Amino acid sequence: MNQTNKVLIFITLKCLNEESFRETLKRLEQESGFCHNMKYFGNMVLNGNWDKLGLEPYLSGFLELNDNEILIKTLYEIGKQKFLEALDNHDHAKALNILDEELKVLTPFYEDQYRENFQPLILDNFWKNEKFLNYGDTKFQRTKLVIELKKLIEANPPFDDILHFPCTSYSRFKSLLSQCQSDANYSGSVSEAENFDPMDDDGFCDQENLPGDILPETTPAQIHHPDYNIYEDLPMTVAKTLDHCSFPTSMDFHPVQQTLLLVGSDVGDIVLWEVANGKKLFSIYFQVWNIGVCSILFQAALLRDPCVAVNRVLWNPDGSCFGIAYSKHIVQIYSYLGGNDVRQHLEIDSHAGGVNDLAFSHLSSQLYVITCGDDKTIKVWDVATGYIQYIFDEHEASVYSLCPRNKDNVHSFFSTALDGKIKLWLYDNLGSRIEYDAPGHWCTTMSYSVDAKRLFSCGTSKEGESFLVEWDEGDGAIKRIYQGFQNYYFGVVQFDIMRNQFLAIGNDHSIKVWDMDNVNLLTIINANGDLPANPYIRFNKDGTLLAVTANNNKIKILGTADGLWLLQMNEDSSFDSSTVASEIIKKDEDIESLVDAIPRITEKPMIWKLTEINNHSQCQSLRLNALVKSNKISRLIYTNRGNAILALESNGNHLLWEWSTKATSKVLPQLLLPTMALRMNNEKTEMNPRKVVPCFSLSKNDLYLFSASGGPISIYIMSAFKTIRKFMYPQPAATFLALHPQVDNIIAIGMDDSSILIFDICYGKILKKLMGHYKKITGLAFSHVLNVLVSLGADNQILVWCSDGWERKNGKFLQIPTGRGPGVLLDTSIQFHQDQKHFLVQHGTQLAVYETMGLDCVKQWFPGESFAPISHATFSCDGQLVYASFLDGIVGIFGASNLHLQRLINPAAYLPFTSRHDVYPLVIAAHPQLPNQFAVGLSSGEVVVFEPIESEGKWGLSLNFENGSTSSMPTASQVSSSSSNCRVD
Repeated sequence: MNQTNKVLIFITLKCLNEESFRETLKRLEQESGFCHNMKYFGNMVLNGNWDKLGLEPYLSGFLELNDNEILIKTLYEIGKQKFLEALDNHDHAKALNILDEELKVLTPFYEDQYRENFQPLILDNFWKNEKFLNYGDTKFQRTKLVIELKKLIEANPPFDDILHFPCTSYSRFKSLLSQCQSDANYSGSVSEAENFDPMDDDGFCDQENLPGDILPETTPAQIHHPDYNIYEDLPMTVAKTLDHCSFPTSMDFHPVQQTLLLVGSDVGDIVLWEVANGKKLFSIYFQVWNIGVCSILFQAALLRDPCVAVNRVLWNPDGSCFGIAYSKHIVQIYSYLGGNDVRQHLEIDSHAGGVNDLAFSHLSSQLYVITCGDDKTIKVWDVATGYIQYIFDEHEASVYSLCPRNKDNVHSFFSTALDGKIKLWLYDNLGSRIEYDAPGHWCTTMSYSVDAKRLFSCGTSKEGESFLVEWDEGDGAIKRIYQGFQNYYFGVVQFDIMRNQFLAIGNDHSIKVWDMDNVNLLTIINANGDLPANPYIRFNKDGTLLAVTANNNKIKILGTADGLWLLQMNEDSSFDSSTVASEIIKKDEDIESLVDAIPRITEKPMIWKLTEINNHSQCQSLRLNALVKSNKISRLIYTNRGNAILALESNGNHLLWEWSTKATSKVLPQLLLPTMALRMNNEKTEMNPRKVVPCFSLSKNDLYLFSASGGPISIYIMSAFKTIRKFMYPQPAATFLALHPQVDNIIAIGMDDSSILIFDICYGKILKKLMGHYKKITGLAFSHVLNVLVSLGADNQILVWCSDGWERKNGKFLQIPTGRGPGVLLDTSIQFHQDQKHFLVQHGTQLAVYETMGLDCVKQWFPGESFAPISHATFSCDGQLVYASFLDGIVGIFGASNLHLQRLINPAAYLPFTSRHDVYPLVIAAHPQLPNQFAVGLSSGEVVVFEPIESEGKWGLSLNFENGSTSSMPTASQVSSSSSNCRVD
């Protein structure tokens, strides 16, 4: 095909796309073979349109089967997914048809995989196959498949030049038609028609946006600046709206995982959002880690006004840690290892007054954090050690913002002050090198373009006039002043830079955008309205997503077409924290030393006010019951998706309450009651019911439930309420179950005879029998970070086992205070913290946190005489809180870092008057995504879901620097004690 026809086809493709002639567009794409639309292809996978995904018809326009091995691998993965979906739907006929007609063709290339992966699955017991056990949710598997196919297609050389749709303008097409018609009417000459060139210099075609192999040969004077399509290049579509619960004051996208948004608020909270699915990965409530080492000025400031806001949150360049600048004195640095794995690293009492900004910089392979504040100083700190390196104090007003700079490997930074002075500093003690005057002479922020070649600033005067300018660094002069600010508003405008092309600010209840090379306003994005006068904005690294604050504590996420695709790819995908951690460690080998350098903090006598909740109006609670006579709740868990609660009664029956979305105390869920034949009832034995220890464990994908109540262990399919297998017939009976976090077919089984069995589910055999306890096993927990299994027994012994060879690594007995036995027989329990290096032990007499490998007791809390024995306890999903239940009906909420008791929920707040004396909680479970929601299982067979009232939004705490407490209950300092002065990270 000649070059002119190729150009015409590309322009036609653009026209069809803009006019939404989708089917015609796809037909032309595949017949011409010029453009493979990956988004269209991916959507067909997500929607399960398999008939359009085979070799015919869509892929046939691009490649033949024998073109290369990558195409064969692509077809193999598609066929494999179709086959597994057919099996998952119990359509064996369709599965066999796919096996014979589609996958058999590929047998010469994948003969071993064909036999190993598919032939065993057609048997009646295909569910035993390890690969099918890992199958999971269909939508999730399709999303994973799209990501895999995208990698395969991008790695396929024939697709190199046809994966990106050309960016041409529809007006070119109309102009081209007009010129053709004009030329025809003018002469009708065949020779003139043949001489027509759509690539002439009238600007009919965006030459630089066409594939390289069809570009004409041109002189430099012929090449025009490429036009852009703002509707494709700018994030203008509102994809998500996040309800942040408090007013956002600062935001920053993760530099690597670009759908993760870190947000700080006016009440000091920090939240990490996965914006793809609108979920919070973790929440951090403001808390001083070590008030005793802070300055008297800071302590006095907190005493006068305990309210603290976040002025700035910022990721370091590789996303391995982030910093928080607060409105009073301190900066906190957290290390981040992916997912919800966040750990305290460094706390600095850095400035007298507010800390207005912070920035990270790498100097000589060391990571430094720069801070500035109301005390007119700038300070540079070593992130690993917390030692101060430099102090700069030449500003005559509060320092407002910082901008790191690296020119020709010379590191420096700009600072701006509230008197409008801009100064440039090197990392030495020789003072500032350059001084500018900022327009507006008040609040100004500065930023470089992504390529670090152009410097911009955005500022606001005290009168509300805003300025956006580009600087000439050579002489400190203003190079451009951008136009488009029409209204004055109180408050400071915020700006950000998208790639090396666009400038954006939040102003006039909208987002205004400029081309860097044009002082005139390019476009205005209103984000469907409801924006404040000067919204805070932040782009992700690639500029495909834009976060903007909205009214009523909302955050809107806008996306380009690529951004929407990115959100869709991450919406249902599980976040692999280990993968992220490995990437971070590769980029910064000092991360381990950074974490290890955390100073151990000694608790000082700071008294926390203990808040009591005595009535329904002080918290949100929802009672769930089985509508029929029920037995006491022995085990309780949320599903991993967070939309259901599963309870195991003492008689072996399972109860499942399910919400249409996330679990909440505001909406009554549906109690799923299948027919009697399908109910999940554990098989019981003749054992004394008082001696039976019910136990269960749920698979990570919520598909399989392993459960026992003194009899054999049953495996249930949750979606069908169907028993698919029973194993481990007694005696002895199973007393605790724990699935291996990384090997799905391995389960650890604690037994009544004090042994622990490591069992292979697929092959139905015992791999190892662990001996070391003297009484029944009451708790098991795996740490995938340390690669160990920790066991706890009724003998009050803690043992640590290596999960590679199952050798015993360490052991220790719980220290039970003399004369403080629980008085009743209660099982102990164990649970790992989010850092996977510490674990919580609950005993009737105490709560304790241990460091795993050394079994050092980090924290302990004893109830004292005023409390009943502890029946159960668990960490909140973010590891910030500990929820504990007591046999007198009280529920306690503790800070996880110090086990300080913060709140007490008394029975009057959630139980009717007639039940308060004989009903009490036996088990407690925390929501897997909502850190402030938990549920308790009662002795009456009911379940109660708890959340804080909406006006608070969290189980907060209050500070009191005076001796004593206004609460009638004992304060935390009166009822708790520490056996160690180490904290939980």
